Amino acid sequence: MRATRGWVIFVLGILVLTACSSGNGTPASRTPDTESVRPPAATASPGPDGARFPAGVSADDRYFIDQAGEPWFGLGDTAWSLIGQLGPRDVDRYLDDRAARGFNLVLANVLEHYYSDNAPNNYRDDSPFTGTPFRSAPNEAYWRHVDYVVEAARMRGITVLLCPAYLGSRTEEGWSEEVANASNEDVAEFGAFLRDRYGDFPNIMWLIGHDRAPDDTERTRMEALAAELPPNDLVGLGASPSADVLGTPPWSPTTIAPDFETVYAYEDMPVVDTGRGWAMSPTRPVMFLEGQYEQERSTVPGDALLRRQEYGAFVAGAAAVLFGNNPIWHFESVPLYEFEGTWQDNLASLGTGDAQHLGELVRTLPWWEMQPDTAGDLLVDGDPEGNLAARYAGSHALVYVPTARIVVLDMGRLTAAGRVEMRRFDPRSHDSELVGTYPAEGLVAVRPSGPNAAGDDDWVYVLSPAT
Repeated sequence: MRATRGWVIFVLGILVLTACSSGNGTPASRTPDTESVRPPAATASPGPDGARFPAGVSADDRYFIDQAGEPWFGLGDTAWSLIGQLGPRDVDRYLDDRAARGFNLVLANVLEHYYSDNAPNNYRDDSPFTGTPFRSAPNEAYWRHVDYVVEAARMRGITVLLCPAYLGSRTEEGWSEEVANASNEDVAEFGAFLRDRYGDFPNIMWLIGHDRAPDDTERTRMEALAAELPPNDLVGLGASPSADVLGTPPWSPTTIAPDFETVYAYEDMPVVDTGRGWAMSPTRPVMFLEGQYEQERSTVPGDALLRRQEYGAFVAGAAAVLFGNNPIWHFESVPLYEFEGTWQDNLASLGTGDAQHLGELVRTLPWWEMQPDTAGDLLVDGDPEGNLAARYAGSHALVYVPTARIVVLDMGRLTAAGRVEMRRFDPRSHDSELVGTYPAEGLVAVRPSGPNAAGDDDWVYVLSPAT
């Protein structure tokens, strides 16, 4: 988000596998425009039928599971300034839209230090604390609005990945000075406040720090805070690309035991960086937390680079993938880069649609069974740069080819099928057509298909048992 680093545009070609899985929640009706319905101490009410939220990790520590123990894939949107910038009506509009498009995860700051009109106060100019941050009591008026946002998301089947004290790549952006000036006891008390207020909500995950490799003082403060968060909530460590694209290494050694690994990849290829996260010990689910945002740095609306990083992360093992758009992440408060349209216009951006199509495809896959093809067993040729990855199991596969090239697949890896049907999907329009059927043996070359509906050369190939 905030770190001003360059990007090396990469080329990747990728494989994954398909079967059937249910979606992750549907939008509910609009919540009231007033916050008076929220009690002073937040409590979760029954959610919409079929709402699914991440409640733990799988037995093999590779993916998230919901309350029923079923696999949960996160398709996330980045809304750092959601709580600080928007009032209830706009919160509802944003969440209604994201739920309708299949997003079931939203990233937001609990406390916005810089990127909102009244920072650190909210849209109504309520301060989060009654005095000095972290050293004074929480201001009830501010936290009733936080309650509203979390509850509004829950009623739409959306999990909120909350950052309780964003540290920031630059001092003015985050809370690094304030947490350093507080004591361990101060921030622990703040963590206990969050636990007591939000411990009953099923739709919260926590992100500690982010955009900064913590110094010793910041680390001990964040350890004290994290130790008091709800014990059953999932916690991850924020990454700092200037130190490492993975979240965990810059924090080591630490008393925080993260439940998932985060990836923050600008300069390197997300397929490589996510692969590093997959290979980490101990094993954890991997979340592609941040890459290029639409309309920032070198990207234009609907840039193919955004699809490459999303598909690249997924096929390399990610159990959750987040998309970001400028101006949505800051809701037109303090932009770092120029952008076209309002944040409301950008709810229907080309990049949003591309991410939506990725989610729709993933939710037809037995993705929780798929293993990244680190040895190149399925994708055997067409990768002179060493950038490709595969994720496959059984008799289904998804192949993402980001540039015009010939790739060769070993169909013998799809041993559960006698014959395999291959369909080509356009990642922009999501239209598909039958390419052909093949025996589940020998090698098959997939040749360039010309430009897609976006005018780019990336295509998605879905392989499944022939009927």
